[in-house]
Amino acid sequence: MTNEHNSVSTTGALINHPQQVGDEAESYFSGCCFHRWMVAIRKRCQSIKQHIKNRLAERSFKKTLREYNVSDVLEKAHGENNRLGLGAHSKVERYQMEVEDRQMQDVAYKVVDTAHMVSEFQKAGIKEVDKKLIIDAKKSFAREKKALAELSHPNIIKPVTPHGKTGIAEKAAVFNVRTFSEDEKSELQEVPANDDSPDIDLEFDFEIIESVTTESGGIPLPLADTSLAQQISDKSLTPVQKDSAARALTGAVAHMHNNGYVHLDIKPENILRQGDTWLLSDFGCAHHYSDLHRGSMDYMPVVVKTGFPIDADFVFGTQAYMSPQLRLRSVMANEFPDTINLLSTALLYFPKRFLDPVLDTDARAADAYSLGLTLCEMLTGQNPSPSPLQLEGTTIEKMPETYQQWVNRLLGEHRDAIGDYYEILEGLLKSDCNERMTVPEAERLLAQIPQPVIAQPD
Repeated sequence: MTNEHNSVSTTGALINHPQQVGDEAESYFSGCCFHRWMVAIRKRCQSIKQHIKNRLAERSFKKTLREYNVSDVLEKAHGENNRLGLGAHSKVERYQMEVEDRQMQDVAYKVVDTAHMVSEFQKAGIKEVDKKLIIDAKKSFAREKKALAELSHPNIIKPVTPHGKTGIAEKAAVFNVRTFSEDEKSELQEVPANDDSPDIDLEFDFEIIESVTTESGGIPLPLADTSLAQQISDKSLTPVQKDSAARALTGAVAHMHNNGYVHLDIKPENILRQGDTWLLSDFGCAHHYSDLHRGSMDYMPVVVKTGFPIDADFVFGTQAYMSPQLRLRSVMANEFPDTINLLSTALLYFPKRFLDPVLDTDARAADAYSLGLTLCEMLTGQNPSPSPLQLEGTTIEKMPETYQQWVNRLLGEHRDAIGDYYEILEGLLKSDCNERMTVPEAERLLAQIPQPVIAQPD
């Protein structure tokens, strides 16, 4: 009996036990899934909360910096004005960049400045700026990069080689702010550290920001000590420096011409000095003969086809340093736009000496004249190019003759100061572009002139 009961009891136990175990397992499994689900939700909520908190802190951080006029960060560097130069469609500012040896180096960082372009047009009363102008500015910048990459001469400026592939520079700036309040400090301290966040010491009134990155695609250039224009203005050029600058500039331009390039904006402001080395810079107007309409090494017309079917550009450079031919184009473009458009069309289809020497000219001859004006100003302190006021009443036919009269007068008055360089200047400053000396010829003549000797102290 006992054995039977035990058997039944044992059997019952064997029958009832699987159901009991199943219920407990299901309860345990459900509880485990619920726990995991709750943990996942809690983590997700914490992640979202942290993300929102970070974003709010970041916004607060940026707002706080804006309140301290952080745009002024970009205006100051090392206690000096951060902007080094401003062109028609680009700007040059002082930056810091990690270079090849992984050292931070001050550079002159050049970028396209379309905002300045638009602002200048708006100041002139043009509300809607043609998008083509901005596109042309970017194309010009691309040509400048190409020229700097392909030209290699000791007196042509060379971009700084950055460490890594991006070439993105950082602005190094010092600006004055008031002390942060405790609430502001706590907000700023909550901002997660990353490579994009400025490293700010909250205890100082003067903050240093070194992580405001520039637009990618700029051109990092070495910082220069001064420019030829500045030294002409200061009257600080020695005879040795003048001779060195003349040889360096002539050699650099000759190298360009021999390699199918023209500069088209040679002037003292674009001649930089770094130590004892003179450097030709600012290639924003530079063109390869392949960029010029029907251009070749035999003839490089200053005509660029920019659109279809007859859209053309053929005025380049700075008016005070233009050849008579380019100066005439500039005057006509301002005063007779319809006429200049018609002539530009004609020059597109009949470019080679179609109106030569009145309007059409080889771009290398235009460079030669600008070089002559620059060297003349360096040697005499005066630019022989007539001013707009002095050209008043001069007809188109008489403009080359008027130019020649002004040049002859200045060369005659300063013959002693010009000295051995007289023949070179006279040849470069011929108004007739067919009679004008080429830059390689000027380089050969210059090589025959004895170099001045540095006076030794007693």
